[in-house]
Amino acid sequence: MRLVSVVIPSFNHARYVRRAVRSVIEQSYADLELIIIDDGSSDGSEALIREAISDHRGRRIEFHVQANAGAHQAIMRGLSLARGDVLTILNSDDFYEPARIESLMRAVPSTGNFIAFSKVRLIDDNNHTLPADAPLQHWYDQALRDAARCPTVGFALLRNNISVTSGNLLFTRALYEGVGGFRHFKMCHDWDFLMRATHHVEPIYVQEPLMAYRYHEANTLRSTTHLLEKEGVEALNDFVDLGLTQPPPNPLAPGWAHWPAYFDIFIGRFACWFSREPMARFIRNRPRPAAKPHGRTIWVDNASLGLPQTDFLTSPVAGLEAYALLREAYLARPDELEFPVPSEETRERANSLKVTG
Repeated sequence: MRLVSVVIPSFNHARYVRRAVRSVIEQSYADLELIIIDDGSSDGSEALIREAISDHRGRRIEFHVQANAGAHQAIMRGLSLARGDVLTILNSDDFYEPARIESLMRAVPSTGNFIAFSKVRLIDDNNHTLPADAPLQHWYDQALRDAARCPTVGFALLRNNISVTSGNLLFTRALYEGVGGFRHFKMCHDWDFLMRATHHVEPIYVQEPLMAYRYHEANTLRSTTHLLEKEGVEALNDFVDLGLTQPPPNPLAPGWAHWPAYFDIFIGRFACWFSREPMARFIRNRPRPAAKPHGRTIWVDNASLGLPQTDFLTSPVAGLEAYALLREAYLARPDELEFPVPSEETRERANSLKVTG
């Protein structure tokens, strides 16, 4: 069984931190340690944390209090103290469902690198699930619908950060160190890390709501929206450039290396989470055009059709890309087709039919 280290960075969340801490201690997964870094809270959080960990149930727990240095530094300190082969972060105003770690660990490989996340339950200050018409819930529901039309989890993440929060990510230490950890973005450090990890491994998505993410007035998400596009564009280009300079070890990683035809269609059609415009508008660098083959060929020259030169027919993932292209063509058709509307009589007859056998 792999040791999982959970890091909780805490700052002025006295109302919520006890539940966050207890949700880790009470996990059904056995081999788990908890590291809590209080980043200079002034609201009594320290005493509440000490009370919450007093019944530790045999867990290995470290609790450190430091002068305020910011969430990023608190996370980095916690991760540096972790002993586990598997790492995860829980924000002090969120909490886990009791079987979260166990469920995720069942879904990931027993050896080697991975990054995984689950569906989340969006809640308010009073632990109530957000209503369907709440803006964040509406966005999340739409993001999951968008994900369903993407060929891989990686492509779904390129459109929207359906992981929602850094606290929803479970990953190996070796992967974390291999990609260089979290960078100092304020708005998209989680998405940036997730996409750089996707360069190496295909993310694993578990479709159970295994954690609660709290949305309230103090959320960074609401208070600094002016940084969205600036940071998003930078992180997007860093991910694309990584794929241009280093062949992705993940054969499903979005990019021209493994999806030479489909990636152009995807970025030209779909927006990234930080804008409503197609992401192609924000991508600065593209692959160099392939040299034209000498002599005649029976294949139509892609350049004459306005398409990129690719090894589409011989690529090891050509079948996957062909499938993605066919899906895209199919999914684009329904709005253009007209279907007859059945009469009331027809609908009543259909409803009265019973299937037997």
